[in-house]
Amino acid sequence: MAIQGVIYQNQKVSAEDHAALFQMFISDGILSGCGVSKLRNVLTISSGMFVLAGRLSKIVGSEQITIPDTIRSTTVRLTGVIDLTQSATKTEFHQFNFRLDVASGGTYPALRKENINTGNGQYYEVEWAILTVDGDGNITNVDVKISNSEGTTPGGGGGSESDFHFDTANGMLYVKEGSDWEVAFLLNGTLVLDKALNNVDVFMVNAGENGGNGADGDSAGGAGGNGGKYQTWTGTSIPAGTYSVNVGQSNGATTSFDTLMEVSSDAAFVEGGRGSVGGIYSGDAHAADPGTDGVYAFGDASNLIYPARKYGSSGGGGGQSSTNNPSANAPGQPGGENAGAGSSNINTNGGPGLANSGAGGGGGFGRFSGSGSHTSGGNGGSGIILIRPARAAS
Repeated sequence: MAIQGVIYQNQKVSAEDHAALFQMFISDGILSGCGVSKLRNVLTISSGMFVLAGRLSKIVGSEQITIPDTIRSTTVRLTGVIDLTQSATKTEFHQFNFRLDVASGGTYPALRKENINTGNGQYYEVEWAILTVDGDGNITNVDVKISNSEGTTPGGGGGSESDFHFDTANGMLYVKEGSDWEVAFLLNGTLVLDKALNNVDVFMVNAGENGGNGADGDSAGGAGGNGGKYQTWTGTSIPAGTYSVNVGQSNGATTSFDTLMEVSSDAAFVEGGRGSVGGIYSGDAHAADPGTDGVYAFGDASNLIYPARKYGSSGGGGGQSSTNNPSANAPGQPGGENAGAGSSNINTNGGPGLANSGAGGGGGFGRFSGSGSHTSGGNGGSGIILIRPARAAS
């Protein structure tokens, strides 16, 4: 008899038979999870399930792909590969792997899509993502190509306020306008993220540095504090899970999103203004050294949370006087937007930087002669973490 039963009582159903049926009705793609995140030269794919050529596969825990030293200043294709020439036993499985493909002459190698279910094919390959790698070998952008049943729109798989569970009261802000949304973390805490955030932008800034104290005797007013270091990640993804959120609170304290992201010591930052000088030092070059403005989050002045706020501005410098008379003061130079103002009076301290802006604190007041009349610098403003669906700056 030429007819063989497959899904019938007492009949054998092979992997090929199952997969051929699934392939007819289920397209290649992610069924759940499999969010991507990047840290320096390592791409991490979180736990989840996906189907390729009708073959159901699972990532248990997470899968990490490291960019080798030979790949620099280019894009590279992350390819998912079914290879049936490899072994598959009850205890070991080697028939699926991820491969990094470098373009030759601007073209990536052709994907092999052989008939592995009803023919004699051995290989089935899909484009999973395109990675951008900088000159240091770090991954700067991840463009996920494989379809995702949890959503392929910016922020797909997450982005609703109910997806975020933050254990710190008043430590999280969420704003939604139509399909657009932003979330901000203002305080330290633990975040439970129910769904992966796919293709999102992240902006983080450290706390601003405190302003310098004024001093008595032969010295200028206190320097304004440097603005907090800041950094932006674009087109990244954050897997579902539990994360320790650390927002720097003052004096340059570091902001980080668990081990996935932190503002590194060499990130771009705005330098603080210094206190101007008075009395016989009025000609010193420091007298013409104002603070500098910071930057808009994501380079965009139209954000949903704190629109048009600048982050990382430097603090104003403290003034100095040769007497106790405020009218004889040599004022400090002003700071940037949202930064603390330098003290201009022997009775006031330098002003604080605006909270959750990473702005520097203002410098304290100094007195050229005498004692007991200097004041303290102000605290730097706390940092912030902002997340939104990936999009171009306005």
